[in-house]
Amino acid sequence: MPHVRTIREEACWARADHRYTQEMAKLLPENSIVLTHNPNMFLFWGKNAAQAAIATNNDQAMNHFFQRYTGGVYFHYNYWCNTDNPREQTFCRNILKKYKHKSLVEYKEKGYTFVLYRLNKK
Repeated sequence: MPHVRTIREEACWARADHRYTQEMAKLLPENSIVLTHNPNMFLFWGKNAAQAAIATNNDQAMNHFFQRYTGGVYFHYNYWCNTDNPREQTFCRNILKKYKHKSLVEYKEKGYTFVLYRLNKK
């Protein structure tokens, strides 16, 4: 008898993050950039993206992004922001504390929240 692969629950949140990220990418306007833990997904779909860490420790780059990307600067609140790791949770909360933000879209699945925020300087 051949082996049959089954998809179980182990990666359900990662799969949800990927699915919702695809929908979020469609909402990004021209000449915008999204800060995320996973820029490769957005880049693959033809969107400008960079590591979210830039928002917490590189004010010069952020000032450049706010000037350069007239379509806006966005933050992808994703799988990593939902993990049980306090370091990751704090990292994501600090980005939201540092910048004015407005939710464009929010999805919830099995206790995890996935959000696309537009960021602005305070």
